[in-house]
Amino acid sequence: RPEEPVCAVATADEAKAAGDRVLLFATQTCPNCKIAAGLLEKAGIDFEKISVEEQPDTAKSFGLKQAPALIVISDGKEQGRFGNVSEIRKFIGM
Repeated sequence: RPEEPVCAVATADEAKAAGDRVLLFATQTCPNCKIAAGLLEKAGIDFEKISVEEQPDTAKSFGLKQAPALIVISDGKEQGRFGNVSEIRKFIGM
């Protein structure tokens, strides 16, 4: 099992200030994935939505087993991981 990364980013403001990439892994039929995407859009956070069905290898490379999952990337390294709507809400600062 891969080592959990140290979460260097705790909030969306920190991610935005650092110019980080925000990746939202979602499935097409998941209601919580739609909620997570809506929350990010409403908060004005730039993010890339990655369909787990269309890009399973990408999701697998991050060791994801659930959706929605939000991952923050900075300088090519994972800086934060948020695994459900309540964690994503905390990241946004809601």
